[in-house]
Formats: sequence, structure tokens, C-alpha cells
Amino acid sequence: MRIALIGFYSFGNFGDDLMAVLFGTAINQRGDAVRVLGLADDEARTWQMESCSTVDALLDDVDALVLGGGGLFVRDPRDGDDTLIRVPPGSRMYQYDESLARTAAICAARGIPMALISVGGGGFRHHPRPAIAELVRVASLITVRNEADLAIADFTRASVTYFPDVVLRTAATFERPRVGPGRRRIGIDLHLASAERCAELDAILGAVTASRADIDVVEFDPERADRWPSAPCRNKRLGSSSSLYRFGNLRRDLDFLASLDLVLSTRLHVGVVALSFGVPFFSISGQPKTLTFMQSAGLAGWCFGSSSDNQRLCSLLGADTWELGSAQCRLQHMTDASRGHLDSLVAWLDARRGDQSTGTIGSAGLSSPTRRSDSPR
Repeated sequence: MRIALIGFYSFGNFGDDLMAVLFGTAINQRGDAVRVLGLADDEARTWQMESCSTVDALLDDVDALVLGGGGLFVRDPRDGDDTLIRVPPGSRMYQYDESLARTAAICAARGIPMALISVGGGGFRHHPRPAIAELVRVASLITVRNEADLAIADFTRASVTYFPDVVLRTAATFERPRVGPGRRRIGIDLHLASAERCAELDAILGAVTASRADIDVVEFDPERADRWPSAPCRNKRLGSSSSLYRFGNLRRDLDFLASLDLVLSTRLHVGVVALSFGVPFFSISGQPKTLTFMQSAGLAGWCFGSSSDNQRLCSLLGADTWELGSAQCRLQHMTDASRGHLDSLVAWLDARRGDQSTGTIGSAGLSSPTRRSDSPR
């Protein structure tokens, strides 16, 4: 079969590109061909996928569509729960929503079966954006990455199931060598709107590196500049006390994250990838989706959201070691359970192949609503 794969893949964001490869690899292993929208040509070729640039090209003569990963239900926390999101025209989200709306319309018109896999937000508490609502309506399978997102079942007739975030499967899918003992390396990726908060964190990191001769700081930017040219160029924040690493090749980027001893980031999936390799992750001013994940992993104590957390952060950064400790067992249970996203996808594709062989493919195959939680206990 030929499977279309769509997600937030057109903008060079590391976490989303990684999910494209995770899902594309799982589909390829079945012997199916994968056509993906927006993924950089070099990455698509490396992972044996065909990349295209338009929704019409993506959906030309395909047997099924998979929307792989992403924060479909993410919203600005400043908006009320009952307020529909107003996506700014011209923004990346606006462009993405336009492609999703056309995808939903074509799939509905042509009867192309659709699955949404490992999607979520910071807990589903509101009406989805119009483009997302149509996808949810048309889909015949939905797996979500937060238990709270099971509430999407109120807006769909599809089967809705929870498993922990599929990105936890990174280390199991792409084994990378860990660097032996040596100088400790902290990887830092901070996107903060508050100049005051930036100054506070710069001061903390500067004090730690000045007092600990065994620590190196590496700043990194997980967005490919060649994929979103209008994005501002990231500059080093800590002067001569750090180096700067720019993402641009998935294999090399995974090696980089696996080589670190600690990651500080405002993002979610950079941290989830680090944790999958056994690298501790401190969430700095994380979004609700990040806090939701950290709480589920038993790592709420590694979330630092405001100035009131500065003393605790400084103390932990200055520790002799950074270890996952008791959270390692919990993370392993979550990693094992997160395979459910891929198993559900494969079973769904197998069913589509069966429909094709009996001549019944061509309907969305809507089923009765199901709410089921497969979280580790």
C-alpha cells in the first residue's frame, strides 16, 4: 500500500521531524511505501520516504493517511477554556491549519481512511480549532499522548486510546552510543519572551560554570534554519563560556543529545528524547503540555517555571551528579506502554490492507466511540 504521512513537518522543528521518521520507519517496516508532506528532502531520502510539498500531491493515489504526532490540541494558556483559538494569518500554525483543512476535505470526499497517532496537548479542555475538528470527525482511529486528551472522544466517532508519548520510543528505535566518563556537559535550549527571566537564568548558569570546573555548557538550537528562513537566528547567550550546536541532521542530532549529561530546555520533545537516552531533563518555563508529561513521569520536581524556583534550580545544577533515580523505572514503564501507538497504527494498516483485498476500502470506517487508558500503573 501507499501511505500518506502528514504532521508539523514543514518547518524544521526537531521533535516533529523525529516523529515523522518514527512513524515512517514503522510503516516502511511493513513493506508499505510512505509519502510525507513537508519533511526535508535529505531526511526523507535517508529514511526511505518520498517527500512532497502540497496536500494534493500527498493524497494522489494513496490508500490511507496517517497524521503522525503533534500538539493538535495545544492552546495559548492565556485563552479561556471556551475560547476558540485565533490563529494569526501567515504564522506557521496558520499554514499548518490550512494544509490540515484541505487534507480533511479531500479525505472525506475520496473516502481515504485516516488515523491520528500520538496527538495531544496540555490536556483537552476546549473545542478544537476548526481544521482539527474536521480531522477528528473524519478519522477512524485516534491515539492520544495524555490521558486528559481522551476527552476528544466527545467530538468523534473514532476509537480513542491513550498511550504515553511515542517519542519515548526514540532510544529503542535509534540506538546511539553514550559517551564514556569525562567532563560533564549541559545542553541548553531556552526560548523565553521575558528579558528578566533570561537574565536570571544567564546569571544562574554563569555562576554554576564559574564555580564548577568540571562542567561544559553547550547551547543548541533544535530548529533547522534552512526550513523556516524567516525565523530569527539564534545567538549564543553565555558568551565565551559556552559553544553553540545547530540541529540539521537527525542522526547527528540524536548523537548530540545522547552525549549530554543534562538538558535544560523550554521545549517538550527535546527533553523527552534526552530522557529516552537516560539523560536528565530540567524543564524551564515549559508549556502546559510539558508540565503534563513531567507530572506523568514523576518528574514534576524538575520543572522550573518562575523566579521562585531559581534557588532550587541553582542547587540542582551545582550537584555532583544528575541522575534519573527512581524515575528511571517509571520512564521504562511509560516507554514500554508508548509502543501502543505504533502497534495500534500497524493493526489499523493491516485492517486497511484487508479491506483492500476484499474490495471494501474507500470508506472512513467510523466506529463507535471508545475511551481506554493504557497508562502504566
